[in-house]
Amino acid sequence: MGKSGNVIDTKLILIEGIIGSGKTTTAENLADIIYQNGREAVWYHENAPQHPLNNYFSRILQDNYGKIFNIDLLFSKIRQNDPEVDTLSLWRLLENSCLTDTKIKIIESRFWQHESMYWLLMNFDLKKVMRRQEEITKILSTSKPFLIYLANDEVSSVIKNIFETRPDEWKQWVLWLFGEHPYFTDHNLSGINGLIKFFEVWNEIAEKLFDLYPYSKLLLRNSHNDWSTANRTLYKILEVE
Repeated sequence: MGKSGNVIDTKLILIEGIIGSGKTTTAENLADIIYQNGREAVWYHENAPQHPLNNYFSRILQDNYGKIFNIDLLFSKIRQNDPEVDTLSLWRLLENSCLTDTKIKIIESRFWQHESMYWLLMNFDLKKVMRRQEEITKILSTSKPFLIYLANDEVSSVIKNIFETRPDEWKQWVLWLFGEHPYFTDHNLSGINGLIKFFEVWNEIAEKLFDLYPYSKLLLRNSHNDWSTANRTLYKILEVE
């Protein structure tokens, strides 16, 4: 667990973790708690149509949720650094809005999952993946957002559990979507076992990203084993009741 500074005054909270780690529930509950404590907060679900970080990648996933679609155009745009898929300008706009807006923005999955994790899925060099995240972190140097990382040591059980509880449509779509990406095809990964192996690799990278994160941060490890304790820790750090 790491903490620095008075994070209650932050205008931006970032929540990260693997699928099934509880990011959405944490974000939604945190928005309610902050509101109950007299502060305005807005929570953006990662797939919200009005999300301030929506780009071509986000929109194509929103428009084709649960569908098999031609994903090659997306890969091509990313490899060519097409402005339509670039998010750096959107992060700059978000940073500027945090400096003028009174509301606390809560963003789940977009800081790592839609950035460096996606670059890993594209099978980019690890140095390039880390450099990309560093660029975004520097953009946020004025607002210095509070990062919450829901770390999981039990990747296999978390992934298997979520595949037992989520709808079949979601399971089939996620396995197809991940399986189409270069990392999966180049490493001969497929199915739930392929997903587990990918997230085991990603976990090691996420730990490094957390250690390198220079602003206020909190690591909650294996929160799914004791959510009440994890929430109490989080609320105490943020000075909310």
